[in-house]
Amino acid sequence: MIDNDILLSIVIPAYNSELYIGKCLESICSNAENRIEIIVVDDGSSDTTRDIVVRQQNNDRRIKGVFKENGGVSSARNAGLSKVSGKYIMFLDADDYLDETVFEHLIEYLKGSPADFTAYSRNILYTDGTVRKSRFDISEQESSDMDYINELMYATSGFNECWGKIYKKEIIDLYDIKFPQDIAVGEDLIFVYEYFSCSRSYLIKNEELIYYRQHEGSAMKATHVDKRLEYTRILYDIGQSYINELDNAEIKQKSKIYYFRVITNLCREFSSGQEGYNNLKKVYKDEVTKKIMKKLNLKMIPGYKKPEYLMIKMKAVRLSCLYYKLKAKAVK
Repeated sequence: MIDNDILLSIVIPAYNSELYIGKCLESICSNAENRIEIIVVDDGSSDTTRDIVVRQQNNDRRIKGVFKENGGVSSARNAGLSKVSGKYIMFLDADDYLDETVFEHLIEYLKGSPADFTAYSRNILYTDGTVRKSRFDISEQESSDMDYINELMYATSGFNECWGKIYKKEIIDLYDIKFPQDIAVGEDLIFVYEYFSCSRSYLIKNEELIYYRQHEGSAMKATHVDKRLEYTRILYDIGQSYINELDNAEIKQKSKIYYFRVITNLCREFSSGQEGYNNLKKVYKDEVTKKIMKKLNLKMIPGYKKPEYLMIKMKAVRLSCLYYKLKAKAVK
């Protein structure tokens, strides 16, 4: 049931986040708006995360701590969703934080008549302290151009994460949208896919709402090639089920190139080290690679990616290992 006094619920999953959760909460609590609630789900942390949340909760009545056994980020987000009472929902990771000025604009936007699906651009914060703006390729400050928004959803990685977006609780409740708890990579994307497909109005805004920390070690990078291929198969099949419903040949074509890039990124990522040869062999032989390659021909591939296409077609594993090794050196 929606509490009419709460405008926005912010759900923050936190696991061993003692280094970051304080700044994350401060970036929200600095706003004077009373009609927000901050639901921090401590997912069985073994550090001082819980103590920090309790202390902050005692200082600001808008913070609500939820403490549970460790079950993973999807479990934590679902636990948070079950507690929200606001009309609108946003997700924030514990190691990220908000741009306070843009957050003020967001509150005012929500007091009007916001779109069902609203996505903001973001600041990417690197480990050396540098910041890069990651913006949408639009000429205006905001856009409802559905050709471009559909392309972002289905033919790029632009909407892969659940954070940086605003959701309506009534839509989540009506369609019983939850995060899948049986997949460790890409669970955000599955949630966004489903919510996006249930929405009827869309808006993207070139305002950097979130500072996203780019860590060296991520869940994705730490995952073994077999698991990554399994997740890629799942995400590809789910993505295709939505793309097949689109009445847009150009986006369908772009999506084919996008998924080819997904496969070549796997090749690049797993080609180094002692297991490089065996990893590439697995990628080239996998069912998802075959499905993706079946929809492509050489003419469709950008010039600089043609060698990678040909190596996959020919299953030239040893040549590929050398190619990606030389490519990695060139980038450095």
